[in-house]
Amino acid sequence: CSILGNSRKSVTVCFGEASWNKFTGWVAAIISRGSASISDACTFETTGDLPDASIPDYFVRMNNIAGVQFFGCVFRNTNPDPDLLPENRGSGIYAYDATLVVSPKCQDANCTTFARGSFSKLYYGIRDLSSGENRTTYLDRQDFVDNFRGVYFGGRNYVEFTRNYIRPYAEQTSQNPQTYGVYFDQCTGYHIEENTFDSENTAKLGIGLIVHKSGQEANEVYRNTFTNLRYASIAQSFNRGRNNEGLCYKCNNFDNNLYDVKISRENASLLSTMDGIAA
Repeated sequence: CSILGNSRKSVTVCFGEASWNKFTGWVAAIISRGSASISDACTFETTGDLPDASIPDYFVRMNNIAGVQFFGCVFRNTNPDPDLLPENRGSGIYAYDATLVVSPKCQDANCTTFARGSFSKLYYGIRDLSSGENRTTYLDRQDFVDNFRGVYFGGRNYVEFTRNYIRPYAEQTSQNPQTYGVYFDQCTGYHIEENTFDSENTAKLGIGLIVHKSGQEANEVYRNTFTNLRYASIAQSFNRGRNNEGLCYKCNNFDNNLYDVKISRENASLLSTMDGIAA
C-alpha cells in the first residue's frame, strides 16, 4: 500500500512507459510490468494547497494503454479550505483510448469480502474518453461522493458500470446541468446495473445519471436505485430508433426525487422520431 499526497500530477502512464512527476517524496503506487500495471489499496490524496500554489491535475493520466488496474484505491481531496472552488480540487483518473479497470480489493482468498474503492470531493472522479479505439472500461463497487462531476464517459462503448454508490454534488438548481453523478455522452452497448444514486438529503438535491445521444441501439439502465435527487436521470437528445428501439429504463427504483426521468429533445423547436427513449 502506498500513499501519494499533495502533487500536481501523481502518475502518468503512456504507451510503453510509466513516469512519475512529483513535488514531495512519496513512493510510486503503480507497479509497471511493460504495459501491465497494478495499483493495489493505494491512497491518492490532496490535503492542502500545493507547494508551488498550482492547481492539482489528475492523480492518474492514461493514454493509449492497456493492462492498468486499480484495486480498492482511494482518490480524494481533503483540503479544509471552505472557499476552495470545485475546479481547483483536482481530479482522479483521466483515460484516453485506454483500458480502464477499477475494482474492489479482495479481502480473503475466496474473495467473499471486498474493500471498495472511492473518489471523493474532486472536480472529476473519472474522465474516460475514446476516439473510437476498442478498449474496455470496467468500474465495479466504487463510491463516488461529493465530486463536482463524478464520472464522465465520452464516446466510450461497452462500459461496465455496476454496483457503484454515487452521492452527487448537491449545488445544482439550473435546467442546464453543470454537475452530475454519472454522464454517458454518445456511448452505446453499456451495462449500467445495481448502482445506487442518493443525495442523502430529503431536500432532493443533485443529478444522478445523464444519458446523452446513445442512438437507436438497444441500451438499458437496469435495476438501479435513485433516491433524494433533483433529477434522478436525464435522457438527452437521440436515444431512440424509428421503430421504437433504443434506451430503456427497466426495474429501477425511484424514491423521493423531484423528477425521476427527464427527457429532452435535440432541437427545442423540432421533434424527431429519434428523440426520447424506447421505454
